[in-house]
Amino acid sequence: MSSERQPPINNFSSSINIVLATVHIVYVVLGVFPNALVFFVMIKAKKLRQEPKNIILLVRTFVDGLQSATICPLPIAASFAGKWTAGYHGCIGYAFFTSWFGLTSILLNALMVYERYFTLSKVPPRSLSHVFTYACIGACYLAGFIVSCFPLLGWSSYGYEAMGYHCSVVWYSTDWIHASFTIFLMVFFYAVPVTIILVAGCGVVRSVHRLHGVVKQISGTSSSISKAVFTTQVKATRLVAIMVAGFLIAWTPYGAFAVYAMTNENPPMLVATLPSTFAKSSLVYNPLIYLFMYRKLRRGSIDLMQNIASELFGTTDSSTGVKHTARLNSNRVGVQLISTTTPLPGTSSAFDDPTRN
Repeated sequence: MSSERQPPINNFSSSINIVLATVHIVYVVLGVFPNALVFFVMIKAKKLRQEPKNIILLVRTFVDGLQSATICPLPIAASFAGKWTAGYHGCIGYAFFTSWFGLTSILLNALMVYERYFTLSKVPPRSLSHVFTYACIGACYLAGFIVSCFPLLGWSSYGYEAMGYHCSVVWYSTDWIHASFTIFLMVFFYAVPVTIILVAGCGVVRSVHRLHGVVKQISGTSSSISKAVFTTQVKATRLVAIMVAGFLIAWTPYGAFAVYAMTNENPPMLVATLPSTFAKSSLVYNPLIYLFMYRKLRRGSIDLMQNIASELFGTTDSSTGVKHTARLNSNRVGVQLISTTTPLPGTSSAFDDPTRN
């Protein structure tokens, strides 16, 4: 086996390994459950999926949860074993999917800010069509996929990162074939999307200010614009702004390190390990932002958990032998619970009486 295919020797102390393993365990637990909760609530609540911004959130939630369940466990195993344990081909697969979903995420962030700008740029607010929204989402994933294939085809390459806890594009090389790909990523998958986010974000601020003036003038009259509409749009805009800010905070250190590594082939190993670890925190706080800031989603999540608890621990009326459970009403935003009754085997209830209408 060539030396480049052998995982690097881990020189970290056991305490650092334990800390890194613990961090990724937290990513798995807090990344899988909240993302799954948000995903299933949106699947159940049809009205939530009628809004373009929620379609984008639904797709991101699914992918973030998938990454938490499949990508994050590999660094946990590497931390406990003291080296990469999934083999060279596992390293390449890990790097490819991490690159694909990471590049796609920043494009989706730009798309979400554009959606807010498009929605608020006219009075009354308008929405992107579902066809256009799905087409943009598909284009984001296709672009991320194509670019992530370049290292497999010879433009740069994938390999072990730092001490072998992660695998990624080869950042720490001054060879032009690697440095040129890093420059390409930083320009087209960081600088350009961030510029779009900033420009569209400024447009959103101006639009909200203008919409506030219109609402203030006509509030209380018969108009399609109301305080409720204004408040809803502002809350949605605030949610998107915090999500984008969180993503940039998580991934900017990684981008900065990539630029630094182009001119420094031997960066400190701990410094080289931390940016990848910190970048994965976005998998955790995105669904938490949804739940804390999106009241409809939070209410739907509570209802969903109550529904699951009711199905598992439904109460039984001893006098009638009827088991009381609950089911989700997906026709209403908020996924509201509806009480139902289920007779236990061998018992009957008033609902079984054929004389009742």
